[in-house]
Amino acid sequence: MQLTTDIDTIQDATRAYLASGLCVLPARRDQKRPTVGSWKKYQERMPTEAEVSAWMANNPNAICILCGRASGNLEIIDFDGGGELFPAWWERILEDLRAKLVVESTPSGGRHVIYRCEEVVCGNLKLAQRADSKQIVTLIETRGEGGLFLCAPTEGYELVEGDLCSPPVLTQEERDTLLQAAWELNEHWPEAEDPQPTSTHRERPGGDYNARGDVREILHRHGWTLARPGANEYWRRPGKNSGWSATLKDRVFYVFSSNAAPFEPNRAYSPFSVYALLEHDGDYERAARSLRERGFGNASADNGHVGVDLSALTNLSTVKDPTNTERSALAEPHEGTSPSDSYGVDPTILTEPQSARAPDPFSIRVDAVCLADVDPEPVVWLWPGRFALGKLSLIAGEPGLGKSFLTLDMAARVSRGDGWPCDGGTESEPGGVVLLSAEDDIKDTIVPRLITAGADRSRIQAMRALYQPQPGLGVGVEKPVPFSLLEHVPQLEQLIQRAAPCKLVVVDPVSAFLGGTDSHNNSEVRSALSPLSDMAARSRVAVVAVTHLNKGQGSALNRVIGSVAFTAAARAAYVITRDEDDPARRLMLPAKNNLGRDADGFAYRLVGDPIPCVQWEPAPVSMSADEAVSGHPRGRGPKPDALRDAEGWLFDFLSAGPQPAKEVYVRAAEDGHTRDTIRRAKAALGIETAKDGFQGPWTWVLPGSGPLMTGMREGDND
Repeated sequence: MQLTTDIDTIQDATRAYLASGLCVLPARRDQKRPTVGSWKKYQERMPTEAEVSAWMANNPNAICILCGRASGNLEIIDFDGGGELFPAWWERILEDLRAKLVVESTPSGGRHVIYRCEEVVCGNLKLAQRADSKQIVTLIETRGEGGLFLCAPTEGYELVEGDLCSPPVLTQEERDTLLQAAWELNEHWPEAEDPQPTSTHRERPGGDYNARGDVREILHRHGWTLARPGANEYWRRPGKNSGWSATLKDRVFYVFSSNAAPFEPNRAYSPFSVYALLEHDGDYERAARSLRERGFGNASADNGHVGVDLSALTNLSTVKDPTNTERSALAEPHEGTSPSDSYGVDPTILTEPQSARAPDPFSIRVDAVCLADVDPEPVVWLWPGRFALGKLSLIAGEPGLGKSFLTLDMAARVSRGDGWPCDGGTESEPGGVVLLSAEDDIKDTIVPRLITAGADRSRIQAMRALYQPQPGLGVGVEKPVPFSLLEHVPQLEQLIQRAAPCKLVVVDPVSAFLGGTDSHNNSEVRSALSPLSDMAARSRVAVVAVTHLNKGQGSALNRVIGSVAFTAAARAAYVITRDEDDPARRLMLPAKNNLGRDADGFAYRLVGDPIPCVQWEPAPVSMSADEAVSGHPRGRGPKPDALRDAEGWLFDFLSAGPQPAKEVYVRAAEDGHTRDTIRRAKAALGIETAKDGFQGPWTWVLPGSGPLMTGMREGDND
């Protein structure tokens, strides 16, 4: 694909890239940034046709592409430093993989290697660095989620391999191959981040473990394997069968992989940090106490303290287990070594009576069972073949499609003991329901909808708030606290008991109840959902969590917003989307079902006035979730007609030149557009506003199509 750099080709390329599912924005070539103001919103949605038309009217001299989910899990490897390391990297890639890649040259002689991934990509990674006397220089790095890059036909950028309109989709193994080839060219390893002892390092257990602890034993115990021995050892993360994910050199463990939780990429860890993260879930104080009990450190140096200075830990990543349960088990020492060689422990401590020494955290009892002694149990279903009792399931969909109506219809059916769609109307025993809703008011929204759906409201409990006593402020003084899955699952179980026999718990949306959890962090999401899944199993209730779809592209599971841990934790996941041929028809389609069938889905409509309810179609739907979401190339689907029409009207009206704001509103009203809709259209198009002096009228103008008269900006009361 050969592209030139004239303006017409930039316009054509922009539309071609957009048609290929790449999120393209106009850019400033000299600053390597978009020229659309706040561009982060385009990480969540594709530009509209009206926006693109307005941008192209300004004749941009550069364009850029957003990486990550906005462009279908797009990632690039960026070779800086004049592309110095690109030839050596290219030689390390097998010819059949090289033939798939898209490569473009940059003005400085660098290279962009461009591809899509089967899975969601992480943020930017530094792959190869070099330290000189003044600074650390990055020579190879990725641009992933949240990143962007200038591209052809911007001046100085030229495609030299492949077609940017058709970037390849790489497997995880293929992506790892590309990244590892770059990591092998790295020349700089940072120092390990570690708590620094306040006295001689051997006097504290952490420092002593750094000096003589066997970190290899810990890595092996947690599923890491040695991929390549030597002075600089290469280690492979658990679950990976080829390549490598980290290096161990001079007792510093340096992690490259972005899928090696609890470790973070591009960070160096001391043996003590490895031990604390893997054996004690990042609790350094507990790790130090455990090492002290195993004979590390000088007991007299601390006067009873745990033996580690935690002042340097503020920037060190930790992953906490909310159950605070130690996972360790005593491992056998290497052949030919004694326990002292492997762990730094006096061998006699292993044979002393338990009463003669402190409790050994490595003597944790293992609870296991021979599977021949286990009687199999069938899956017990709430909605046969769809949502199981004792399991966590997921419903994800775009806003405005009736996800909450759907879950309230489920609640009504459970409360009455009614049958389910397409199952022949088989009835069951009525059950209780618990609702956690962060977006809908109980009185004016939830209760009216339940009445319309015919629910037995006496069987349904809704959490309104949590209140925490305030000691010291008087008897009965409480403050409201937000419900968090990390902290308040016991309170949820109390509510389930009130609704006994409870069969269904609805969490809508699940993102509102994650506390301080980063919804894009796999480890944190797993930690937040684990107590909920455990509670579902204990209480034998079906937990249905509601969430949204992102605006990117790819498979249905990849479209679920946030971390992939959401779909991984759920035993079943359903996608709600709009029928492209009938906008009033909604589709509920299986994206995942680990326990039952996922061959067909359902269709429904919202009928009735003034409060609609769900009306299911009698026949199943054979379309897959992946087929349905791929039919929406812009992720969220078409905008409401009123807003889309207003955008087109406003663009056409301002194409003739700047217009007074009052005139815009008057003419819009004459053509049937409300003031609020025109305001939303104005924001969507990025319309610029200014006024002529202090007394002049506010004026609207298409972005970049005319000079602003003053630096004054339009307020809310134009």
